Amino acid sequence: MCTHGLFGSIFCDFGSDFAVVDPTGENPVSGILAGIDETGLVTALDESRHGLEDGDYVTFHEVQGMEGINGVEFKVEVKGRVFFLVASECGLI
Repeated sequence: MCTHGLFGSIFCDFGSDFAVVDPTGENPVSGILAGIDETGLVTALDESRHGLEDGDYVTFHEVQGMEGINGVEFKVEVKGRVFFLVASECGLI
């Protein structure tokens, strides 16, 4: 009996600057929010649960009235089932 096959392995070292911010590997989700105030408190739309956990990251798009936060990544601190707080390292909120 003869068997033939191909196998291999690969290792990629992205260096110490490489950061993984998605510990679960799940696809990103999107949603519509009711609002965000000047302190960074975000309210989910229509009392729906936001599904976020402390330490998650969010990015806002199409925000009107606070255009400076569009496209910026924020770390989440959950304050309730429909509320979460965002903070940025660059002090936008």
